[in-house]
Amino acid sequence: MDFFLFERLSTRDRPTFANVVFGAIALLGVVACGASDASPDSAAGAGGAAQAAGGASAGLAPGSGGGSAGLGGAPSSGCGAPTPGVVGVCTAYPTTSIATMRAAPASGCFELSHVGLVARTDSPTEPRIYVQDQNGGDTSAILAKCSPTAAHACAPSVKAKVAALLDTPTDGARISVRGYYQYGTVGGFEEFYIEDIIDECAAITRPAPIALTLAEVTKDARTRAKWFQRADLQIPTADPLVMFDFSPPDLALVAGQCPNFAGFAMIPQSAGLAAPAGCAGTANPAARPADPREVLVGRQFFNQFLFSADCACSGVTRQRLVSPTGSVSGSLRGYLILEEDKGSTATYQVFEAAADQTFPIH
Repeated sequence: MDFFLFERLSTRDRPTFANVVFGAIALLGVVACGASDASPDSAAGAGGAAQAAGGASAGLAPGSGGGSAGLGGAPSSGCGAPTPGVVGVCTAYPTTSIATMRAAPASGCFELSHVGLVARTDSPTEPRIYVQDQNGGDTSAILAKCSPTAAHACAPSVKAKVAALLDTPTDGARISVRGYYQYGTVGGFEEFYIEDIIDECAAITRPAPIALTLAEVTKDARTRAKWFQRADLQIPTADPLVMFDFSPPDLALVAGQCPNFAGFAMIPQSAGLAAPAGCAGTANPAARPADPREVLVGRQFFNQFLFSADCACSGVTRQRLVSPTGSVSGSLRGYLILEEDKGSTATYQVFEAAADQTFPIH
């Protein structure tokens, strides 16, 4: 596998070349030991590793003492217990549900109690997990980030737990997550920084996908109640999404270190716009003027969703370069999130496609 493929880079986070290499080596170790790092919505063999069960924790009740399977098959720190030796920045973690926390909303330290793992992204150096209250509903999910360099840092032993959590196409681990909830009062950006994870050694059946409309997923919309949930976007065959921009400025990364873009933009065919310019060799075309009807398509699940408009990097990362006339319709699976530009409060919605099979561009 090309190690360049292993790191999805957002506009806020770009590790060094050495970190990507280290992360690739770490991920190869995880794959060799049988831990799954695949999206729950991908089919076996799509973009890499097949979906194996994420360890031996399935079916164990909290307190059973069985311990969930960790890296290399070794027991973790124990069911229902904090990670030994991990001391977070927060001095206390009031227990709460995700919906209650997000209803406030105010930044602070919390323990998200008895939530379910809905999805795990493909990054081995800074993994993100989508977690949700077991009863579902509006504002019931959040994106939690295991960052080694943030003020509320995630220790290596906690990162190892993330990689070992139960993650199959239908089930996810039941966990409690301790850390810091960041809420941006200006742009409304939300994110949870993981300080520790308590594996309850039990499984939850993932909630059914919610329904999203095209109006709810445009980049300038703000569909906060449905953010971070597994969702299906229905696009009619009579009016498919077509390619709009190979080089959307919102998804541009630092040039010269693959990938250069974290995704691309599509728009309804009924917008009546001409197809965009494609690649000029390895150079991306100039960005098109923003359009309120455009949908930003992200590549957080890059091992499952291989479609890309990154002209310089598609070869080295085994991406599948899209055509300027590419289109997609039907039921499209993904996760709607809000992103924020690094160094500013500018925000925009991104639909993170789950897999090639559930976002098949033709």
